[in-house]
Amino acid sequence: MADTPVRFAGFEMPVAPLGLGTWAWGDRTTWGMGGYDTSISDATIAEAWTATIGAGVGLIDTAEVYGKGESERIIGRLLERHPDHRAKILLATKFMPLPQKLNVGSAMRTSLKASLARLGVEQVDLYQIHGPV
Repeated sequence: MADTPVRFAGFEMPVAPLGLGTWAWGDRTTWGMGGYDTSISDATIAEAWTATIGAGVGLIDTAEVYGKGESERIIGRLLERHPDHRAKILLATKFMPLPQKLNVGSAMRTSLKASLARLGVEQVDLYQIHGPV
């Protein structure tokens, strides 16, 4: 990890220029959580979370489609257990513009509200379009 923290626009606290992607968190189909990969569990994720935040990693990245929202729910539970961690991270999630989401503006707002509920936060620091098609 780099020794020099960086400042991101709109985020006052300097953080390590490193991020944690959470696709595997809650994803049974691709990553095997709760299935073929028994090393990924709520306990190992909590350990990774604590180590990540403790090391000063600044970006936590998830998406509505990771584990059909389970990644966001896991992060929400971790933030509920450690509310002080929210101020230490840039929290990012993504909107997946699936074909059935024809009214993109409305679908994006609906998806963001659902992500915020799963994460248990009032806002995210970065909202991205995931795999635009």
